[in-house]
Amino acid sequence: MVNQEERQQRQTRVAALRGRALQIVLGRGRWDGNYDRDGTTYITWKFDKEPFKILLHGLRHPTFEEERFTELEVRFEGRRVLRIKWDGGRSRVVDYRSGDWEQRI
Repeated sequence: MVNQEERQQRQTRVAALRGRALQIVLGRGRWDGNYDRDGTTYITWKFDKEPFKILLHGLRHPTFEEERFTELEVRFEGRRVLRIKWDGGRSRVVDYRSGDWEQRI
């Protein structure tokens, strides 16, 4: 069972990794296209330089800045190591695997 201190450390680590991944994909990534789902247009940014692939999905025309991003996915050596979803400005960790990638990102 994970205690409160370990949970807080994990949340802090994931927040730092999320920040670094966003910095990379928005700063060094490129636009990778638009797609429509249920009448809403989304945009994708992609950073693809081995061993990392970072995908960031967001609303093409967000109403509020808090709604800008919808999903972030980080892959390391082909394996998904981090996936975060946003819903109305709140983020939720869907998938997180600790490992060597954390020091290399």
